[in-house]
Order: sequence, then C-alpha cells, then structure tokens
Amino acid sequence: MQAQPYSQIRFNMPTTPLANPNCDSPVIAVYRRIAYVSESMREAALGQNWDELIVLGKDYLAAVQELRAYRLDLFSPEEKQARTQLLLEIIDNDALIRDLAQPELARVGRLISRFARGKAAIKAYQQPGTSDSQ
Repeated sequence: MQAQPYSQIRFNMPTTPLANPNCDSPVIAVYRRIAYVSESMREAALGQNWDELIVLGKDYLAAVQELRAYRLDLFSPEEKQARTQLLLEIIDNDALIRDLAQPELARVGRLISRFARGKAAIKAYQQPGTSDSQ
C-alpha cells in the first residue's frame, strides 16, 4: 500500500475534537468556537465556496478578538491539554485552507492584473481631451 501525501491526508481528517470535554473554562470555550469556525472554513474551502469562507472568516476574527480579552498565561493542566489539542486542529485547518485558497487567490490576482493592464491601454489610446465618461 502506497502512503498518501500529507496534503491528501489532511483532506480526510476527522472533524474537530472536543479536546477534553471535561474542561469547561471560558477561555477553552472560545478556543472551541475558533476550532469549530476553522473547521467550517475548511469545509467551505474544500467545496470552493469562497463567499461562505469570507463570511466565516469574519466570525473567526471576532472569536480571536474575544480571546485577546483573556489572560493566556494562567492555564490549569487540563486547560493546557485542551488548548494544545484545539490549537493543533486550528493550525492544521488553517494550513489546508491556505493550500486550497492559493490557486483561487492567484486566479483573482491575474484577473485584476489583466483589468489594470486593459484600463491602462484604454487610457493610453484615448484622444487628448476625452474622458472615461464620454
């Protein structure tokens, strides 16, 4: 049996674990929310649903902002374990999302570049005294 490349294995990863369900601190609840949103973002990227990914990205940023309100240097052993598991899931989801989004970002970049070149060409060939609105 041939081993799958890591990038292919990541496509088939299980859903976000609860990361020690006995740990119910408020800060871990925020980490769980971030992990859940990152998993939803991963699913949107796998389905090439870029609009949904952008909406979820806003939820992700809001949860990260909420996390900044907590002291992150005082964790119990259970919180450290849960945080580590959740962070690993979040980081893996982030890497997969970036891998999936990169070709789309490159495509959009090429479209913008073509548009800018076309606009510059039109401007260069306009007769003096004319404008875009004419």
